[in-house]
Amino acid sequence: MEFKDVVNGRFSCRAFLDKPVSRQVVEQIVQTALRAPSWGNTQPWKVYAVGGETAASIRAAQRQAIEEGRPGNPDVVMPAKFEGALMDRYRALGIAMFQAMGLARDDKEGRLRHYINNYGAFGAPAMLYVTVPKGQTAYVILDGGAIATMLCLAAHELGLATCLEAALATYPDIVRQEVAIGPDEDLLVGIALGYADPDAPANKFRADRMPLEQVLSVVDMS
Repeated sequence: MEFKDVVNGRFSCRAFLDKPVSRQVVEQIVQTALRAPSWGNTQPWKVYAVGGETAASIRAAQRQAIEEGRPGNPDVVMPAKFEGALMDRYRALGIAMFQAMGLARDDKEGRLRHYINNYGAFGAPAMLYVTVPKGQTAYVILDGGAIATMLCLAAHELGLATCLEAALATYPDIVRQEVAIGPDEDLLVGIALGYADPDAPANKFRADRMPLEQVLSVVDMS
């Protein structure tokens, strides 16, 4: 698979098959992702992989927490809201995705169910958790984002699907009950990992991207 095909083929999977992910496959994914760049090659990350009954236990506990309205306590501060163009794109994503899933605007129950499914990793049989050292600068967060992206691309190359989810880092205390994340580590993000359900309407949706001219500025280049 060419690199451009990996990049263009990756998508946020929101429905997974009930098919386990093997340790060997996870090791291949992480081994490839370890080539991610970092400031001065500091490689400030750790990756925790969870599957089987442990993953099921975490999914259930997170779903219960959000259903009960329990406030989140993420290690890394999450944005309370977006402004301007960022908010416009955030809203547009939700509208387009719900339309693709056949969830009407007044289908409050269906939309709530989708929201809760976030915290259940959309049923993914495995989750990857990326951590960074506690209390570091924003550049360490950037490095964590770099390996998280590489994990998603490496998984896609092997035929697996992923979804980067802040929801999976909202209740780090739940994760720590099952995973030995050190007290000197911040849980940055969780990644749902598994095999995509090809028939799920949510997986036929693809978010759009900004046009090149809105992103790129070129100075003094031929």
